[in-house]
Amino acid sequence: MKTTVFKYIIYLVLTIIVIWSLNGVRLTLEHANDLINLIVSITSITIAILVTFFFSKLFAERQDRVQRKANIDEYSKKVMALRKIAHRIMGDYEFWKFAPKAKQNLDKKYTDLTVEQFRSQKWEDYDKLTKELDGELAPQAYMALRGLLNNEESDFEFYKSFNKLKNYSLSEIGRFIEYCGFFWAFCDEYKQDLTFDNTSSYYLNKMKEQYAKIKGRKIDDSKVLIEIMNLFSDFQERIFPEMYFLTEQNQRRLPVHFTWIIVNLVIYIAIMIGALYLYLLPMCIWAKSALLLILTSLLLVNTIDLIVGLFMIIPRELRINEVYKI
Repeated sequence: MKTTVFKYIIYLVLTIIVIWSLNGVRLTLEHANDLINLIVSITSITIAILVTFFFSKLFAERQDRVQRKANIDEYSKKVMALRKIAHRIMGDYEFWKFAPKAKQNLDKKYTDLTVEQFRSQKWEDYDKLTKELDGELAPQAYMALRGLLNNEESDFEFYKSFNKLKNYSLSEIGRFIEYCGFFWAFCDEYKQDLTFDNTSSYYLNKMKEQYAKIKGRKIDDSKVLIEIMNLFSDFQERIFPEMYFLTEQNQRRLPVHFTWIIVNLVIYIAIMIGALYLYLLPMCIWAKSALLLILTSLLLVNTIDLIVGLFMIIPRELRINEVYKI
């Protein structure tokens, strides 16, 4: 921000200096019209070059974003499958027999309580709530699974066949990372007591189906809990961070040199329009000369600014810092 302000202060100062240096120039009507033609020619050619350069860079940037979006969509399919697994686990009463009070109270009494609210309460309220929910990790894990559902309107909306892709915000992805960690921590702490052996075949088969969509292989029936734990860990440590990075890249603002060129382009267009008005509007030679010298000063300073900008852009264009594959 400071650099931009400093740049335009210099721009303004240079423009004033050039106007002052041309203050003594007096133009005849013929010379004024010749200068107008020259300004229009120069700005027209320059605008054509800048527009071509700008849109070529814009299309290249768009192509990069399209490629990243394709990768994001692949992750989005896996995220939807994980969320369906979370929904099945939430509905599995056999799994939550380890913590029946947590499931019962969270389903009936604290239906809107989130992990963030649970963890941000005052100590007295937190202590009272953990006693009512019969623990800390189990209710936290249950609310984490509920958080992964992300306030879906209904089970029908959640499971309809065409509800496969969703654009997740950075905030949602960040929360999902924490939710996966909460559920994994709960399973890791109580893995000796937790099991999917008594889960109904319908629920278990649906979970296995979603697992295969994510991993590209069948789940190991002899260690379902470990496989599910590792799945949540993989999302927390790899899939969600990669998805976050790609989404952040696609939401970033255009590089600063795009703005620089746009400003130069707008000024060139303004100069050309001003020159055309001077050519068409009847006015005294003194007024036309004064305005024309101002336009000439702007043209000179804007061209200098453009050249400086291009020299700064070239090293940045040749420096490849982007991450194209993760």
